[in-house]
Amino acid sequence: TSSPTTGPPTSGEYVNTIFSTDSTASSVGCASGGGNQRAFDTTTEKFYCNRDSTAETSGLIVYPALERLSIAKKLRVYAHNNCPNCDVVTYIVSGRVDETSEWVMISEGDLPWRYVTSNPARNARGLGIASTYESGDSRRSYTEVTFEENVAAFLHYKVQFPDSRNGGDAVQFSEVELPGLLLPEAPTQMPTVS
Repeated sequence: TSSPTTGPPTSGEYVNTIFSTDSTASSVGCASGGGNQRAFDTTTEKFYCNRDSTAETSGLIVYPALERLSIAKKLRVYAHNNCPNCDVVTYIVSGRVDETSEWVMISEGDLPWRYVTSNPARNARGLGIASTYESGDSRRSYTEVTFEENVAAFLHYKVQFPDSRNGGDAVQFSEVELPGLLLPEAPTQMPTVS
């Protein structure tokens, strides 16, 4: 089916991020940039993107390596090492169940650090990130939004950032995490009755 599952989950595993380090990604809405895989490598290496104003909203499409349905519950964005005007301050998280399905919006809005009067602390590049479902890495600077009410399960995710601080024309962050519920694998064989 190409529709998301929408019933409350009965089992699964809560994970610090649905995006494992062996997931793949492609950038969207970027005229230039780099570091798609660095966006979820569990370090403070940097993803960057120079916005393409003629394309769709800048961000990433992520194809989680586990190829299992999951339910996104939060979004965490870790600060990069420089360029305060490149901090993303708004977000859109969408999901789909397969390559041919339409994207379904899960959540959108402002990131909490949008309204902080001083710029967030910076994370030096190359530092490890150790987070849990419950909390981001307290040794690192990050912002988080929750959408606990979401019960729709998806296979692929699109994370977009419509606005950067002070109208900046670039997107930069050290890491993006999508904490959520990883659903059990579907059975490969139907049980038989003898």
